[in-house]
Amino acid sequence: MTLDQHDDDTSEDVDNWIKIYKDYLQFRIIPANNNEARVLRMKASRFTIIDGELFKKSSTGLLQRCLKRHEAGMVLRDAHEGECENHTNGRNLSLKILCLGYYWTTLRQDALDYAKKCDACQRHAPVIHQPFEHLHMSIPSWPFMMGNGHYGKNAINTRIVGVHVGHE
Repeated sequence: MTLDQHDDDTSEDVDNWIKIYKDYLQFRIIPANNNEARVLRMKASRFTIIDGELFKKSSTGLLQRCLKRHEAGMVLRDAHEGECENHTNGRNLSLKILCLGYYWTTLRQDALDYAKKCDACQRHAPVIHQPFEHLHMSIPSWPFMMGNGHYGKNAINTRIVGVHVGHE
């Protein structure tokens, strides 16, 4: 199921964050819960409204348009399978979308999920040649074990003597 195939009830719940920020920025409406109101006031400083659209200010100064669920699905599809068809992985896909000037709250997770579901990406992904089972560690007993097989203070004090055989 893609992002734009959700029914209207869940889509309205997911897109509710845009309405909360718009209500705060336009009319100063805050939630009843004090903690939620404090968090909203702090986060709202990064948002602005231009011509009725909500934008987020990125750390680089770029204004990123805040998208609703159905718009996000189209942007994901275009960025991943668009004209260039570069089929980047989820992390790079989310960063590319941010650089294109779009934002929504679940961008990173949606990009990861979208890349995992892409058939072409799965067919041409690199094959991992690792064992299916974790390697078992063998504990070396040599350096600190005494001749009788016990660890102890004397095991550290023993000296290892090397013999040098000269060449003629």
